[in-house]
Amino acid sequence: MNKKTDIENQINLTLAMFDKAEKLPPDPNFYTHLKSRLRNQTEPRPMRVVFRPLLLSALVVLNLVTAFSYLSSVDTVSNGDSKQTLIDLFAEDLNLDSGQSEIFNF
Repeated sequence: MNKKTDIENQINLTLAMFDKAEKLPPDPNFYTHLKSRLRNQTEPRPMRVVFRPLLLSALVVLNLVTAFSYLSSVDTVSNGDSKQTLIDLFAEDLNLDSGQSEIFNF
């Protein structure tokens, strides 16, 4: 129990130091700097005005190209061979023998 009271006394001494700490004087120009920073943040930046629509347009075009290429390539793959084709590709990539590629059949 003595160890517990020592710990509690040390905690109380540490917390008491916060009450005795010297208070720093506030900066008289704090609100002026804060107002100027807020004013600068609300003004639109010319680069953002130009690049946001360009980025959005590029993403839409990329999305359309991806969707078109995906939809056009779906017709070339038959569903019957797709599982065996994937197993063959995995076996080739992993350098597996024909007996070892049986782990992919489920």
